Amino acid sequence: MEVWVDVLPDGPLGIELWASDGGLASDRVYLTKTGTQIITGTMTVQKSSTKTREFPLEIWLMKNGQVAIGQVSLIRGDKPPKKFSDNTSTQDVVTQTQVSQLRDSYAIQTLTGPGAISSQINLNSNNILIEAAKIRLKR
Repeated sequence: MEVWVDVLPDGPLGIELWASDGGLASDRVYLTKTGTQIITGTMTVQKSSTKTREFPLEIWLMKNGQVAIGQVSLIRGDKPPKKFSDNTSTQDVVTQTQVSQLRDSYAIQTLTGPGAISSQINLNSNNILIEAAKIRLKR
């Protein structure tokens, strides 16, 4: 996973893998410098599940900071491949997700290129903005 750290977070970056019947694995990454970084590591899944979840991978900041995430790769097994081949269409790829958390505001933006916002959620003390091509609310 590639991370771009603009503002160093006050707490760790959380990474969790979920099934609909509960958490499968989790880990924390403590970022200590700004700039572009490559994060690699392993998480051991302690149980198996056939119950899927729509968004099984969650990456989040525990406290204030500004971090963008990109090029996430999940690999089954304990040895990553020597060569990675990406065959997805460049027109359909969100190149990075940027998360910003300040004392009184929180924002998540998916970007398809520099300054090109695909979707976003912005929250502050008196406003919530949700912007996307398709918005689904569940009850």
